[in-house]
Amino acid sequence: MPFFDLDDDDRAKVDLWQCAKVALVATDLIMTVRETSGGFIPQEVVRDRHPVLAQTCDALLPKLIATTRFKAAADALNE
Repeated sequence: MPFFDLDDDDRAKVDLWQCAKVALVATDLIMTVRETSGGFIPQEVVRDRHPVLAQTCDALLPKLIATTRFKAAADALNE
């Protein structure tokens, strides 16, 4: 039993998703600036995997917020 922190798997998953989304947005921004201004040549891994990772990340969000807890929170915000 945790003493100071509550173990909340749903919250941890959403927090990890947010971190991944921020990293993907930052990578997209860097790649867009590179396309317009140049400066470096990205590895093929970044160019090839970025769209797949972004699509996977976007597909996870509906699963993460489908819990009754997050639905109740959204309903509370809309009242």
